[in-house]
Amino acid sequence: MKNILIVDDDEKICWAFEQFLTDEGYNPIIANNAEEGLRQIENNRPDLVMLDIRLPGISGLDALQEIKKIDPQIQIVIMTAYDNVEMTITAMRLQAFDFLPKPIDLDQVKTILNRVSRLKTVRKELTLDWKGQADQTQKYQLIGKSSQMQEVYKMIGIMASNNDTVLIEGENGTGKELVARAIHHNSLRQDDRFVAVNCGAIPDELLESELFGYVPGAFTGASVQGKPGKFELADGGTIFLDEVSNMSVALQVKLQRTLQEGEIERLGGTETIKINTRIIAATNQNLSESAQRGGFREDLYYRLNQVLIKLPLLRDRVDDIPPLVEHFLNQINRELNQTVQGVSHETMKILQNYGWPGNVRELENTVKSAVVLSRSDVILPEHLPTRIQDPVLTDNALQMDLKSILPTIVKRAIELEKDSLYDELINILDAELIPTVIKTCNQNQTQAAKLLGVSRTTLIQKMKKLKYKGS
Repeated sequence: MKNILIVDDDEKICWAFEQFLTDEGYNPIIANNAEEGLRQIENNRPDLVMLDIRLPGISGLDALQEIKKIDPQIQIVIMTAYDNVEMTITAMRLQAFDFLPKPIDLDQVKTILNRVSRLKTVRKELTLDWKGQADQTQKYQLIGKSSQMQEVYKMIGIMASNNDTVLIEGENGTGKELVARAIHHNSLRQDDRFVAVNCGAIPDELLESELFGYVPGAFTGASVQGKPGKFELADGGTIFLDEVSNMSVALQVKLQRTLQEGEIERLGGTETIKINTRIIAATNQNLSESAQRGGFREDLYYRLNQVLIKLPLLRDRVDDIPPLVEHFLNQINRELNQTVQGVSHETMKILQNYGWPGNVRELENTVKSAVVLSRSDVILPEHLPTRIQDPVLTDNALQMDLKSILPTIVKRAIELEKDSLYDELINILDAELIPTVIKTCNQNQTQAAKLLGVSRTTLIQKMKKLKYKGS
């Protein structure tokens, strides 16, 4: 970074900037109004513009917008002596890089200069080896070329050529609905409806009428005309039952009959209605284990599981993260009218090392947040959420820590003549782990139990044993 443009009608400030920037090794360019500043930009293309907000003629905010039209990569720092919240918000909304109050603090200026210099360096290093892998013309985009995703694509192709029921298993955020839509879109049913129903988001007492419809007077408040359900609306096409494991046993029985007979009955009705609707179901649980435990009807499980597609976790296909990031950047740039070119090598390394408990959906939200916060055309590590920036304790690191402390624990157990070292270790772990998990889950015992992999009853028993009541 060399050229820095100062646009300010205060000659003393311009002189002070000129002296300071020259001493720091930069080439200062001075303009006393916005019109002159815009001419200088056309001729010299500075990397940074220090722009006063109140100028004779064209205002600083209007000049900011004109500069961004000329070259979106030029970073603009707004300067003002007026403490105006609305003005600050407006400047940042218009893509100002930063907002600098007067009197000018030279330490703040140095920090800004370092940030802009770093951006310029990183921009030159942006990797292009993953560019072009995301096909923007694909209607339902599943991004990735990993071996795990190749297997998913093969299954989509196979299932698109027949009408079998499909069960999709995968954690939240892995793209279950995208896979279902891809199967439908590539099948002979593509010209008919794809109807998605989230069985976990609809109260059980309403889900039956939502799926099967109802006749007039079926319940208090029912429409006098009755209403067709989602199965009827999807006749000839595909119905996608997301989080099917949340269905009540009574509804599971009704769904089982629908799969077996190819017909439905509206709630409160007696007439059977023939349907030709393909069913694709999805769950974030292991439905086989749930069926074995009695949490899900075994006969329905086998009906749904004519073909099983298991979706991989994002952390198990890290090579797909660069094309996913590119896809989301392209998408978000269009949505937000931004011009972010990419992420730095360091940022990409952090993204690939993170565990992604929320999978692809979490990555998408992270990229969107980073685009909004970056105020530039490059995403740096500091633009990522702190949970992703902080180093994650890997399995290997945990193993090393255990190796270092176990000899001491074993030796101490021998000295104290402990009868059961294993039980002692479990107690030590529980005493530290359980309070930490409960606090992290904001005292939500159900969520904490799920994270620990135990039942809520077991968790409560452990809490009682530890005399931990939560805080």
